[in-house]
Amino acid sequence: MPVRFDDTEVPGMLPTVGYINATTREAAELALMIANKLGMDTDLQGTLNYLRDSLPGYDIDIEGTKIHFYSEAASCDATFPAHLLVEMYRENLLEDMFIRPAIVPN
Repeated sequence: MPVRFDDTEVPGMLPTVGYINATTREAAELALMIANKLGMDTDLQGTLNYLRDSLPGYDIDIEGTKIHFYSEAASCDATFPAHLLVEMYRENLLEDMFIRPAIVPN
């Protein structure tokens, strides 16, 4: 899945090869496209849905390869690696290892 961040020519890449123009996409959209290509989008979206349902007072978004948590009421502005939270979600451990221990205050 070629992604171009500028107009630099890439040696060996034919001009007929399609690519994603990163300059016209939000970082979160590009991250989801890459996750989709890798077959991880379902787990990533499931993780986000679970976190948003569990932490309703937070704005929870993707920022590159991290998940960003923000809550003015809880005085929280934090980021955590998305792959770590997705793995916890896959193993059904988000509640026990992330939410209940109040890693993100609620």
